[in-house]
Order: sequence, then C-alpha cells, then structure tokens
Amino acid sequence: MLLCSCGDDVSVISPEEFPNVEQEVLGDQLFEALTRDSSSFDILDAAENEVLYQHVEALYKQSYFILRSKQGWTSTRDWRIAIFVDENQRAFTFPGGNLMISTGMLKTFEREYELFYLMSFENSLMDSGFLFANFLTYIEDSIDVEKLIDEQNTEQAYALALEMVDRLEFNELIVEEADLTAMAWICESSNFRVNGILNFFPKLNLDSKWLLSRKSSLNRVEKARDNFLALDCNNEDRTTSLGNSYYTDIILPLIP
Repeated sequence: MLLCSCGDDVSVISPEEFPNVEQEVLGDQLFEALTRDSSSFDILDAAENEVLYQHVEALYKQSYFILRSKQGWTSTRDWRIAIFVDENQRAFTFPGGNLMISTGMLKTFEREYELFYLMSFENSLMDSGFLFANFLTYIEDSIDVEKLIDEQNTEQAYALALEMVDRLEFNELIVEEADLTAMAWICESSNFRVNGILNFFPKLNLDSKWLLSRKSSLNRVEKARDNFLALDCNNEDRTTSLGNSYYTDIILPLIP
C-alpha cells in the first residue's frame, strides 16, 4: 500500500491506491460484518419482512442502476440493503454501495421520492469518493486495508465497520455538493420528484445521527430549492412509481 508522508510522523493512505473493485470487496466485508448474527445491530430478517425489503431494495436498485454502470462499478454486482431496528434516524453506505438504514429513518418518510432522495444522496457521497476518503482518514498506519481485503478478517472488519459508523462525518461543503449531485442525478435518470430533500429534511430530529454526521448550513433547504429551480426538471409532472399514498398506506405499517 502506498502511504504519502505529509509532515512529521504523519502518513496518509491515498484513496487512489484502491480501484473500484477493491472498494467493493472491502465494502462487502464491512457490510457482512455489521449484519452478521453476532453484530450489535438488530437487523430485520429479510424473509420475515419480505414486502418491506422488496420495496426498499427495488427503490435502491433504481437509485444506483445507471450510476453503477456509468461510473465503473461492477455491473453484475447488486448493492445490498440491511434494515436495522433503531428509533434514531440513521442511514449510511459502505464503499461500493451497500446501504444500512434504520427503522427510525424509514418512519420519517411519507413519500417514496423522499426516501429515493436520501438513497441518491448517499450514493453521491459514495460514488464521489468523499465516503472512502473520509473512511481512510481515521485508519491507523498499522492497519493494512489491502491485507484486510486479502485475508477476509471478519473480526477486524467488524471493528473497522463500527468505527466507520461512529466516525464518518461530512462538512457543509461536501453535503452541499452531494445535495446538488443527487438532485441532478434524479433529474437525469428517474421519474421521481427531484426535490425530495425539501419535504423530508424538516422532519429530521435534532438528535438524528444521519443529520449530525452530515453537517448542514443554515440555509440548506433554500440552497436545495434554488438548485432544483435551476435544474428545470418539470417536477410537478413527476410522481412516485406506485402512487402518492402507497408508502404511507402499505409500507409504513410494515415497519416495526
């Protein structure tokens, strides 16, 4: 692994040393570690919650399907979903695109396009490289990420995944760029309403771990509204794929 010297006794792992395929392998390891039976996360069983998982997975696949192929991620590899029980509003992706989302976050939404916006935002953070670069900033020099990828060390992956979840943080400028990228991507590639952030963002609680780890400027919604208007996406003609009441009528009652 290439480390660059950036001052006295400080080395920084370069994100450029990890091609997409290695990020995918690492992301799968971290995801599998946090979703295993002995994990501290209380993962909803997919078989027992089949309709809920199918719906969330279908939305997620729409959010990454074109992105995956256009940006050089492995086109035959699906990005996976895990839903965990937690009343706090939480959601995070791993390198390569797997997503974990809490029941508390899913209960925040009233429309599919709001959830779709969150998914697109998380994918923009992942695809832009911001997520992986952030991840590498707190990896000690003694932890050889390439060795972890090669050896499939489950316990080390679990410890690293927990640290990632606890320490990931994005500043206001990165969040603003991800907002704009997500809106532009939705405008280009889907029939969902582009301005989902305007609806769900005010519903976020002050203690939301998702909100606290993705720093917002005081005028985030206003900037998002300006960006939406500049995109000129004919938003009013867009609906959700299964109707405006499907999420509240069918999906919300399924969430523990």
